[in-house]
Amino acid sequence: MVSSKADKYYVLILVEVPDTKIVNHNKEGIGIDLGLRDFAVVSNGKTYKNSNKSKRIKKLEKQLRREQRCLSRKYENLKKGESTQRANIGKQKLKVQKLHHKIDNICTDYIHKTIAKIVKTKPSYITIEDLNVSDMMKNGHLSKAVASQFRTKLSRRQKFQCKF
Repeated sequence: MVSSKADKYYVLILVEVPDTKIVNHNKEGIGIDLGLRDFAVVSNGKTYKNSNKSKRIKKLEKQLRREQRCLSRKYENLKKGESTQRANIGKQKLKVQKLHHKIDNICTDYIHKTIAKIVKTKPSYITIEDLNVSDMMKNGHLSKAVASQFRTKLSRRQKFQCKF
């Protein structure tokens, strides 16, 4: 399957891998508390910082706000009948899409690295705190931290058993 996102093309290839059972002699499990101040606090004492507070993300979000304002002005000028060319609007849309894509890639990469670090400890089971996500999403400041796909990506790993 070929897809396009932010003027880049991606190819999706699916491969079937035979299921292998890994026997863990480690009888201890890990508990994960997904938080707002920190991304995750693990029962073995490790804390993973929230990636939304990094300088790189804040800088990209600031740049994104500027580019979105510029795009909005171009649309407003087009509505008023002033001289704004449609090609320039297309270029500005592409800039905004690329910034969204960069931010998304950084956050996804951080989640994958965090999951890899947790799984490398080879726990026999992983327990994640059950959050009331629907109520937390109503608060705009908390929604970015909570809306991550951490739980689904963690449960896709077939090397261990997840309990929710």
